[in-house]
Amino acid sequence: MSQFQYGDGGGDGGGGGTGPAGPAGPGVINWRGAYSNTTTYAINDAVSYLGSSYICTTATTGNLPTDAGYWNPLALEGGAGPAGPDGGTGPDGSDGATGPAGPDGADGNSIVWRDAYDAGTTYSPLDAVSYLGSSYICIADTLGNAPTNTGYWNPLALKGDTGADGSDGATGPTGPDGGAGPTGPDGGTGPTGPDGADGNSIIWRDAYDAGTTYSPLDVVSYLGSSYICIVSTIGHDPTNATYWSPLALAGSDGSTGPTGPGGGTGPTGPGGATGPTGPGGATGLDINWRGAYGAGTVYAVNDAVSYLGSSYICIASTVGHDPTNVTYWNPLALAGSNGSAGPTGPTGPTGPTGSSSTSTVSLENVSGSSVTIGTPVYIIASSVDIASASSALTAEVIGLVADTSIANAASGNILPAGLLTATTTQWNTVKGGSGGLTSGARYYLSATAGMLTTTAPTTAGQLVTFVGIAISTTVLDVRIQRAILL
Repeated sequence: MSQFQYGDGGGDGGGGGTGPAGPAGPGVINWRGAYSNTTTYAINDAVSYLGSSYICTTATTGNLPTDAGYWNPLALEGGAGPAGPDGGTGPDGSDGATGPAGPDGADGNSIVWRDAYDAGTTYSPLDAVSYLGSSYICIADTLGNAPTNTGYWNPLALKGDTGADGSDGATGPTGPDGGAGPTGPDGGTGPTGPDGADGNSIIWRDAYDAGTTYSPLDVVSYLGSSYICIVSTIGHDPTNATYWSPLALAGSDGSTGPTGPGGGTGPTGPGGATGPTGPGGATGLDINWRGAYGAGTVYAVNDAVSYLGSSYICIASTVGHDPTNVTYWNPLALAGSNGSAGPTGPTGPTGPTGSSSTSTVSLENVSGSSVTIGTPVYIIASSVDIASASSALTAEVIGLVADTSIANAASGNILPAGLLTATTTQWNTVKGGSGGLTSGARYYLSATAGMLTTTAPTTAGQLVTFVGIAISTTVLDVRIQRAILL
């Protein structure tokens, strides 16, 4: 388990650039700037690469920061916005093994987190701030020079956004894959299958691990899809149909958008003579890196975790309060948001029909009344009833109603995961208010039966069930998680 420190930076020597950094101390993040494939990196060295930052977990030369055998992400850059609606975010990857502590380093090279940038504050080298959704590190003493001024600041983790069109330059690299195409028309409803046996609840096991033993009904994520185990196994990956069945396959990639014109690179200015090393800064707070956030883990003050692509520091001891709760956590480095969608390109020829990226199951409604699209339901025997956050049984949401409505004692389609599209009026029925969904908002199961809410329950004895994230006023990315008892 690695640590890094915040401390007040020492002053610069006059007349030149910052003096050379000493070797990394025990458990201290050693910022090495932009990644170079000819440089040897040690454990706890941190670099920037393609707009994101990474921390070295195993000493390496020439292995890119995207190689999880040697690096862990520290703060990922947000991707460019796709032409169509965004695809769902996959689950967090498994933690890398903790490396041995590095040799002692000289004082003074700790990053000093100064919170949001203030134009009236004086900043020194190694001070770090947040500014307009990105984070920056100071490289020269400054007052009043915004973090976008590269004479005084370097980016630490950039917010992704769409830049203005520049003049035509050399052809840029191929753009990222587009998001999933629009959902095809619904097929006809098949006949109702026979009732299944009671008690076969699926068990979510997170990302697939070749060294883990899996049992029937264990569910994992693998290469953007999810699979359910049908025969006990270890070492057989989820594409092996003898041991696994697909639960929700990743949608096929959309067509590649046109490449934007590249801007020319300006000449590099001459470097100044290296000044003397400044005095060491005061020792900052010891941050205890705990890896990916776990809802069942007890966290203490100054524990730091990764959560949904961002990193957070604990400010009050807690268990079960996720890092978006500002009473217990502060953001350390936020994931960049997706950029705005680019202009619509010309319509291409219709491609072959791909496999659906969402799967529904047909189940009987035994709630005693009709249920409408978007209503959260839980499994009871081989049927479904209306879910609420008031008890452990009713809070275990199996999915959302995918049909316009399902009459009582009739069977209909339930969506466990994926994109669910309804009109704003239909969404108003299950979340209240008007205007449909709030784009970008996180939705939870309400204590009111059959309703969704953007405010997680806080009453003791109720349960918190995360349901999904709205990607527009009419589309919800369904990502149901296990209920947490308050």
